[in-house]
Amino acid sequence: MFLSILIDNFQGIKNEIEIDCKALPKKRVSDKILVIDNEVKVNKIIGIIGSNASGKSSIVNAMKYLADFISQDSEIYKKREEFLRAQNELNRITKIAIELFIPNGEGKGYYTYSLSYSNKGINEILKWKKKYNEKWKLIFDVDNDKFISDINFRWKFYNNIVAHKNINKKNYYELTACKEFYNYYVNKCLCIGSEDINSEAISNIILEFKEKEILDKISNIANVVDNSIKSCALENGEIVFYNFDNKILKLDQISIGTQKFTILILCIAIMVYTKGVIVIDEIENNLFYDILEYIYSIFKSDKDIQLIFTTNNKFVFDIKDKCNEKYIDNDQIYELTKQKNNTISAIRNILRNDKLFSRSIELEDSIENNKFIYNMFKYMQEFHKYKQDDD
Repeated sequence: MFLSILIDNFQGIKNEIEIDCKALPKKRVSDKILVIDNEVKVNKIIGIIGSNASGKSSIVNAMKYLADFISQDSEIYKKREEFLRAQNELNRITKIAIELFIPNGEGKGYYTYSLSYSNKGINEILKWKKKYNEKWKLIFDVDNDKFISDINFRWKFYNNIVAHKNINKKNYYELTACKEFYNYYVNKCLCIGSEDINSEAISNIILEFKEKEILDKISNIANVVDNSIKSCALENGEIVFYNFDNKILKLDQISIGTQKFTILILCIAIMVYTKGVIVIDEIENNLFYDILEYIYSIFKSDKDIQLIFTTNNKFVFDIKDKCNEKYIDNDQIYELTKQKNNTISAIRNILRNDKLFSRSIELEDSIENNKFIYNMFKYMQEFHKYKQDDD
């Protein structure tokens, strides 16, 4: 689970910003947070809100770039150019740093990882500690001009290295830390941008898990929002759907809302199964109130899972559960604000004082308490869906 995310000089983010995922120390224990060893509380749901060009997608892209850097060592020069193009200012160092808690496995504990780079090369640092109040133990601090990840190297040769009988205890725990960090961040942290919602993405997920039952689950998921879908199948490495007239539909032939909902719920189901983290860019796009409520309810559970998402719609923070309690509290929200000099600030816990936001709360309350207005609201949602489909 993410404890913090720090980004500086990357794409739309000019100056350093930090997203702190830890819950407030005095916050009461609830199913919205995970308490780790009675030492730290982590929010299971983090929402990042901002207008267009405020840096929301840059945060998701930075996390994706980091995973790509750690997991791949091919096409080094191409990767180097992509990273350099992603800099906001070419004459400054770009930094992406994360703090993670890995809840299980041989390397259970806290990890902090940072990647700093410029056209001269990279600096890569990994630290680990078992308990939150302990001092950090340096795993490695390396520089190179090849844009090659030391974590990738150690993970790839882990089994061969530890099999060597002369390996000492210090080297063993360093290798184990690299392996555990790699497996968690690359395999259990899934970052989804708008460009990732396509037929190839969902087919790759199905092929990776190779479970026959997963096709039935996808059929059931798709049928929730489109009752004309009867089943789905994997043909020539691509997922296809069948309606009740047995007409074959490719993923891009069904509605955009059904596509996104199907892929998101499938990815979420995988993260719940693997006890990981899912990061979603602009979660509200093509998703309705009931679907967002369903997604929130999954992460408001007793599992060690986490949802981080961006949005430009304040309304998504006021969705309530059956007990009339909001899924997202003040300290689970960050607002990205862009200044005149193009610098971006990430401000926590201020949205509830926003006058426009207060009005949206009042509107929602009136909608819930007035059946006629509520029915009209639902009708407008359906009309918006059909209008999108027609477009």
